[in-house]
Amino acid sequence: MNPFIKEICGLLEEPTGLKAGDIAAALTTPPDSAMGDFAFPCFPLAKVRKAPPAKIAAEIAAALKPTPLLTRIEARGPYLNFFVERTAWLREVLGTIFQEGDKYGASQEGKGKTIVFDYSAPNVAKEFRIFHLRTTVLGNALYNLYRMLGYRCVGINHLGDWGTQFGVVLAAFEEKGDEKKLAKDPIRYLTGLYVEYNRRMGDDGALKGRAREWLKKLEDGDAEARRLWRLFVDLSVEDFKRVYKRLGVRFDYYRGESFYFEKTDEVIREAEEKGIAEVSEGALVIKMRNDDLPPIIIRKSDGATTYVTRDMAAAKHRYEEFEFDRMLYVVGSEQKLHFEQLFEALERMGYEWAKRCLHIPYGIYLELQEVDGETRRVKAGTRGGFKVLLEEVLDEAADRAERIIDENYEEGFFEDKRRVAEAVGIGAIIFNDLKNTRIKDVVFDWDSMLSFRGETGPYLQYAHARICGILRKWGGDVRGEVDFALLDDPEEFEMSKLLARYPDVIRRAAETYEPSALAGYLLEIATAFNKYYTDLTRHRVADENAPDLSAARILMADCIRRVLASGLTAIGVRPLERM
Repeated sequence: MNPFIKEICGLLEEPTGLKAGDIAAALTTPPDSAMGDFAFPCFPLAKVRKAPPAKIAAEIAAALKPTPLLTRIEARGPYLNFFVERTAWLREVLGTIFQEGDKYGASQEGKGKTIVFDYSAPNVAKEFRIFHLRTTVLGNALYNLYRMLGYRCVGINHLGDWGTQFGVVLAAFEEKGDEKKLAKDPIRYLTGLYVEYNRRMGDDGALKGRAREWLKKLEDGDAEARRLWRLFVDLSVEDFKRVYKRLGVRFDYYRGESFYFEKTDEVIREAEEKGIAEVSEGALVIKMRNDDLPPIIIRKSDGATTYVTRDMAAAKHRYEEFEFDRMLYVVGSEQKLHFEQLFEALERMGYEWAKRCLHIPYGIYLELQEVDGETRRVKAGTRGGFKVLLEEVLDEAADRAERIIDENYEEGFFEDKRRVAEAVGIGAIIFNDLKNTRIKDVVFDWDSMLSFRGETGPYLQYAHARICGILRKWGGDVRGEVDFALLDDPEEFEMSKLLARYPDVIRRAAETYEPSALAGYLLEIATAFNKYYTDLTRHRVADENAPDLSAARILMADCIRRVLASGLTAIGVRPLERM
């Protein structure tokens, strides 16, 4: 705990009757630093003491005396306001960041606890589409945030490699497949076969029947069906890994629906033994206690399993393997009903851990389109013109970023211009997604997301690169022991207060499943530094005529750089040293 907050808690425990943790959780930051640096609201004490909060605040303030860390304690209406000793504060905040380095903001509060993340989940034998990007970057950011808090994190890519769609792929390959063409460009080739067969299938009973036959062969273990299926899965995963590498995303396990297929018999048998499954029109179903929810089919009338059966088997297996404290399904909000049914079915099975399973929903992508002479937001990909294949989108992002670099930098400025363009372009897409509250829809607008001004990824990367440039120009070592009293400008103190919030921001972003909280904080940091640095008449960071002041300001700049780099990395955006 920050020693200043610890001091406040120590002062307030006796007069409030509250525990230190509750006091720390209640502390707020006044809107104006002239009112104080920390504030404790006395509203919760009013009911116990049967007195107005303002009176309680005044009484407690009168009984407290300043300390070496807290120079003033005042009652402001219903709040107790505390003013910190600024030099000691700067020494604590900047010294801690310097000493902890890349570990600043991290903790071990989750030690001994496990969280399983289910995210991304593209369909095998189909090209990776833009619509899987939100689950991918959100899941990756949450995974990173919880790792920073000391949790054991297990990232699972639950691939769509089973079910009806695979019957179609196998039927299409039987009809027109060519393994030589498959080897040249496997995913695009398989996607083409699937789309063409699916289009022709329509109401054609014969084609539908053939797809069902191949699905049955696959589920029954037919050698040729399994050989082709294994080939398609392996080729798809290798292609997916190449795209994930560009995004900076990793998984601990690639486990498709097929992994859990053979475990569905056990789930079905258990549901029957517990008396919660019943036959309806030839299918085996589990009815929901909530009458507003339709029943789920766990076995079709033809004996085939369903998506939800495999999800039940997956959840059961994951708990048996990892004994998770939480399992997070990072899946679009349109799947809300599916997860309500899944979680209730798991509860009806008697699994106490079912309450630890959570659906983390998010909105959709929108694009700007001219409709009837007006610019409107429409669902991405619904009106044509929008690239829906993820790799094409990533390529375009890098191409656009490279053009911006060509317009603003001389040839040869970057040793590897394409690498920088890739980081800027992809970082712009990721940040554009994560700066929004996840449940909101995201507008996919190239011009705004690639701007070096405003609330964008490039703006943050540029702020980080700018500080790296200052440190290169300085040339000397960054020292942790400096004269902190020289950092007496109000903006420097406010900057240190921003930096001190980082550990709490990480915790809040994780607890609320909102990487947007971290994204917004990083924008605050970058904006404050850019404003500070631009005022060169007052804030020359490296001044050969004032070496002691420069050393102190260089330390502060390096602390800002560290927090920016850590935060950007956590949300999946690559920090750059040159831009």
